[in-house]
Amino acid sequence: MRDAESLFDQAIAYAGKKLTYDSLKKLFGFMDRSQISAATKAIVERDAAAVLKVADDLFNSGENLNRFVFELLDRFHALLIIKACKDAPSGKILEMDILKELALKVTIEECQQWFNVLYRSAEEISRAKFPKVLLDITLINMTQVRPVRSVDELLERVEALSLDAPSTSSGSLGARQAVPAGR
Repeated sequence: MRDAESLFDQAIAYAGKKLTYDSLKKLFGFMDRSQISAATKAIVERDAAAVLKVADDLFNSGENLNRFVFELLDRFHALLIIKACKDAPSGKILEMDILKELALKVTIEECQQWFNVLYRSAEEISRAKFPKVLLDITLINMTQVRPVRSVDELLERVEALSLDAPSTSSGSLGARQAVPAGR
């Protein structure tokens, strides 16, 4: 209770008698969850323009870009947990319904790639002279992640193709001879 009173006192000292959501957000470093959700959705949908608009809006409003990266990392961590676990621990994951919906659209490998791209860039962004530029490049890279296939799935497909392929006595050499020499 004392912690809550202390935070309330800080808020009054900071904002005066008129406390607003924006003043509290600025004082305590909150990020607007709708912006984090919009960025996550844009990355999953591979919409570079939309995720860059979120980053621009945050930058232009003076938000802490490192905090944004941290929140986005947390969001992709949660997406990965939801994708990997049938019964994800819902008490620890914010906006579970939104993330479950997004998880239906992606593979676990994509989630891992998104997390890894962002994680590798997070420290660089925090130390960069031009963090917004590096953030933009990272977000673009995240929108370029494409669905990947597991090795097992690829092996199954190769095996299925080899079983379906007509066998010829000359094998693949015969297929090459069928192509006109001019090509």
